[in-house]
Amino acid sequence: MTPLESDNSSSGGYGKTISHVVVSLKTVRGSKQLKLDPTIYDSILKQKVEIGDVIQIEASSGAVKRLGRCDVYATEFDLEADEFVPLPKGDVHKSKEVVQGIAELLPGVLFIDEVHLLDLECFTYLHRALESTLSPIVIFATNRGRCTISNIFTIFAP
Repeated sequence: MTPLESDNSSSGGYGKTISHVVVSLKTVRGSKQLKLDPTIYDSILKQKVEIGDVIQIEASSGAVKRLGRCDVYATEFDLEADEFVPLPKGDVHKSKEVVQGIAELLPGVLFIDEVHLLDLECFTYLHRALESTLSPIVIFATNRGRCTISNIFTIFAP
């Protein structure tokens, strides 16, 4: 990881700012150098990423997630608190579908603000959840009077 600095002409040329970061990513199939935005460099520093760490960079938001330390570096130290993960097998540019878990249903009160932003799938899940014996008391709040449900133009939400 190499941050490249440039002169900051907006402050009279007295300071330097990071223009971009060159990061080398390695998988079993090969390695690739990427030129990244300086905001991603800040995320890398916050995650305390070092050489040998396995990371995941989300292209749309620039979020960096440290998955663990590569198992190739397992013998580097006698004792280490990191979780060791295998070296990634595919290409460096890889699309990954992340399926998040379904919400956990607990008795109590569920308050949903800005309910007009929910789509039909969310309303369907809430409908099934309310039929359960453990269903919470649900309170919807919105600042809209009457609007269409997202992606469905024939159904109106009061």
